[in-house]
Amino acid sequence: MKKETIPVSVVIPCYKSSDTIERAVKSINVQSVLPLEIIIVDDFSNDTKTYEVLKEIEKNNNLIKILLLKKNAGPGSARNRGWEVAKGDYIAFLDSDDSWHPQKLEIQFKYMKNNLKIDLSSHYSSIFEGRIENLTTEDFKVESFKKFQFLFRNRIATRTVMLKTSLPMRFLENKRASEDFLLWCEIYLNGFQIRKINLVLAYSFKEHYGDSGLTANLKLMHNGQKDSFEKLFEKNLINNGIYKLLYYFSYVKYYRRKVIVYKREKSKLS
Repeated sequence: MKKETIPVSVVIPCYKSSDTIERAVKSINVQSVLPLEIIIVDDFSNDTKTYEVLKEIEKNNNLIKILLLKKNAGPGSARNRGWEVAKGDYIAFLDSDDSWHPQKLEIQFKYMKNNLKIDLSSHYSSIFEGRIENLTTEDFKVESFKKFQFLFRNRIATRTVMLKTSLPMRFLENKRASEDFLLWCEIYLNGFQIRKINLVLAYSFKEHYGDSGLTANLKLMHNGQKDSFEKLFEKNLINNGIYKLLYYFSYVKYYRRKVIVYKREKSKLS
């Protein structure tokens, strides 16, 4: 039986992801409902292997659209290019090294369709452990956010986001760390409605920080978050007192993460 197609565009930024992009796309292909399109934006990988894998994926999937960027600008800029050409009423983001639960699109789209005042929804994510459970599409709770809760920690993983394509904000161009956190804050602080579905519908395959990729660089993440707070202050979305509090708290988080990563690495050696 042919699967239902929903008006959701999936946008995947890709940079030298030949080892993981097929897994990400497969997790979309096995969804209980299918998206309108899958837009893979190659952020100037400039390597033959990634290009060959992308062309093979495109050949075997008529939902795939590939955009090849002429210079590397970071995942936020790549997502913006996909956002610009998306035809769906909603966009769902997936990174090239992550994957989704098979019912993710069905559950999240149904929630968005039944709650039209919600502009962005997210859900929980976990590190994949090899087991996927069947879920009911009705039996879940939805959480809202408070301002300070939202600002002090990024509670929204990009792989969990579905938002209205019509939203006026975008990822800050050429920002390479904390670009997602900045956008979610801008959307929230401008009065748009954000909710979180209390289900695990996405998976990562590494630790949230200090493992590999951009998140392995704790200093880069720290500086990216400080820059995000500065941008929010410049746009008058937070006042000077909150800005200073967040700025100094970011150092506490940075050194705490360094300790956690150190202990993690030490335990691997023991």
